[in-house]
Amino acid sequence: MKVGSRRYFDRLKKKVEKNQLLNDKELMQFIILPLSYRTKKEKQQKVCETVELAAKIQDKKQQIFTLAGILVFTDKVIDRETAGRIRRVIEMTQVAQIFEEEKQHF
Repeated sequence: MKVGSRRYFDRLKKKVEKNQLLNDKELMQFIILPLSYRTKKEKQQKVCETVELAAKIQDKKQQIFTLAGILVFTDKVIDRETAGRIRRVIEMTQVAQIFEEEKQHF
């Protein structure tokens, strides 16, 4: 594991846990972080970790942006199951947004 990559992950994790908005640079770090590892196995593992963390981002626009970015940037290193899981998280987030908007109309 790369020390710098771990440091980025830890910093992003702290911001997500504190429900803080991420700046553009941090969003891009989030997206490309899994690609900073050498082996396909390490990349695959980090994709799973970053997807789990991204799913906890409170700002739904940032959450969808990050998940979609991870999906696109890591397309060549992730398996179908992980790609499917990312798509499901994105879909669930979008469905939750629709329900929230409908609640506000009533």
